[in-house]
Amino acid sequence: MGHPFDKSDYDQGIAIIGGGASGLMAAVIASSKGAPVRVFDRNTVMGAKILATGNGRCNFTNTKQDMEFYHSSDLKQAGAVLGMFDAGSVCRFFHDRGVLTVNKDGWIYPKSQTATTIRDTLTLSALRNGVKLLGGKEIQSISREADGTYRIHLDAFSYRAKAVILAAGGSASGQLGTRGDGVRMAQQMGLKVKKPLPALVPLTIKKDPLVKASGVRIAGKVTICNANDKKLSEMKGQLQLTDYGISGIPVFGVSQVALRTLDEGQKVYAKLDFLPECSLAETADQLKKTLDAGNAYAPSDTKLAKVLTGLFPEKLAAVLLKKAGEYDRDTLLDYSRRKADEQQQLIGQLAATICAYRVEVTGSRGFEQAQTTSGGVLLSELDTGTMMDENNPGLFLCGEVLDVDGVCGGYNLQWAFSSGYLAGVSSSAYIRGMDKV
Repeated sequence: MGHPFDKSDYDQGIAIIGGGASGLMAAVIASSKGAPVRVFDRNTVMGAKILATGNGRCNFTNTKQDMEFYHSSDLKQAGAVLGMFDAGSVCRFFHDRGVLTVNKDGWIYPKSQTATTIRDTLTLSALRNGVKLLGGKEIQSISREADGTYRIHLDAFSYRAKAVILAAGGSASGQLGTRGDGVRMAQQMGLKVKKPLPALVPLTIKKDPLVKASGVRIAGKVTICNANDKKLSEMKGQLQLTDYGISGIPVFGVSQVALRTLDEGQKVYAKLDFLPECSLAETADQLKKTLDAGNAYAPSDTKLAKVLTGLFPEKLAAVLLKKAGEYDRDTLLDYSRRKADEQQQLIGQLAATICAYRVEVTGSRGFEQAQTTSGGVLLSELDTGTMMDENNPGLFLCGEVLDVDGVCGGYNLQWAFSSGYLAGVSSSAYIRGMDKV
């Protein structure tokens, strides 16, 4: 049974703009402290973006918490916020509410393997505490009144509140209702913002034979470099080759650095290693063994790309051969007729291509295909001990609207829950303090 709040109670309470992960966590925590809470969201159903997390399975945190998995202009302050409500605290929060979890190499999922478990746990906990969940409400702006309270403005109506939590998200996944409104409203309130860019997003590349291997998925490594060949970011995992460029979890992981560097006006390159478990010398040795086996057991008119299918899908092998030196049309007979030093040259060039296939990154698939946002309101604009804007007392921020984002693995939801928790605790304390004045 929820708290018997009436309209006047909510007018004296907290308004949360955004019913995603951070907003719902803030609502549960603030209401558990006795604060009347309203949550406004453009979507008719709360937590739409949660439902898309982890392909619907919702990897909601990770036991491996290190700041190398996060990006921010102020990693020290981001780390302090994360430490206030860490991965263990998040797991306990859901365990206490009946959610069993599974640990897959540090990646934490609900045992049900469905994101609705996490979303429903948050919404039901909020409703239990008397929170009003107001879906289908598109907030136009917020304003601070002369008496220190706030007005939440819709098209033809406004709500009053003693405190506001801005949890409206970033610009990623617009089909799920996020359009960058949180950043816009923060700027209207005078907060400084780092330019929002897509993150956890597929990358587009300059015209290259690699697009002919579209559809191939293969374990590999991607390294982002600048024009001076300086390594900027690197990640292993399953690469996905597409007709526009590269995708997959490791590409998502390095996309933030790649796009931020591009936005600074620098050229960016991706080096793909299609056999990361082997050194260059080991790769060359394996290629020689594979081609020798082809000479021993396959017809002489067999194309080298077909011979290499023991290592790579055929259409990727053909691309690698072409990139290495236009060898994609060669057969075993062509190879066997080459002199020993020419064979060694072919193997050396092919090994180098396999270990460091270089493509120029031109951009990304944009916010529509991005899973999160890089950039946002600078943490230096807030008291990160409370998540409050000190220039606008009673205005708190949390989640994706802030300049913190993480790689794949539950890190972005961890940030949402940590910052939402702190905003919930602090905002409830704030309105209690106002009542004593």
